[in-house]
Amino acid sequence: MFTICATKEKLRKVRKQESFSSTSEEWRETRVLKEEEIPLLDHVRHAPVIFQGYVDAVYDLRITVVGDQIFAAAIFSQETDYKIDCRIDIGKARIEGVDLPPEVEERLRMLMRRIGLVYGAVDMRLKPDGTYVFLEINPAGQFRYIEAACGLPITAAMAAALVERDRMRHP
Repeated sequence: MFTICATKEKLRKVRKQESFSSTSEEWRETRVLKEEEIPLLDHVRHAPVIFQGYVDAVYDLRITVVGDQIFAAAIFSQETDYKIDCRIDIGKARIEGVDLPPEVEERLRMLMRRIGLVYGAVDMRLKPDGTYVFLEINPAGQFRYIEAACGLPITAAMAAALVERDRMRHP
């Protein structure tokens, strides 16, 4: 199975050379590609869509990285009506702070250093076999909903990182 961020209506619009767009009124979730949509894929060859293999999950993870600090939260989207994209039923999803294995944390820190980010909101999934699967990193991703649900001190860490960086630049 594959996921796609487009609807049939959007696929038809691409055929007319119109671009994909997303607004608060017209936003598209991640979803499973249907068999009948496969013949339409050629219509999006120049469009900004992402295809990836579907990953079964115990839960989704939103991992906020601020400097070397890591704040991980499990989003139990598998307990909601829409298991494919945790954002759809986020208001109904149970969200809890979790500890990551040290090797996952270290790899995330290495990634952050390698791509030069001080802040990032990482999306991952924990598979039923215990494997952690990296999906993406958002360099300006949201974190307040995680902080509010779990009580993780992300805002304080962000403020401290900004103050520290300012001190380094202006001793």
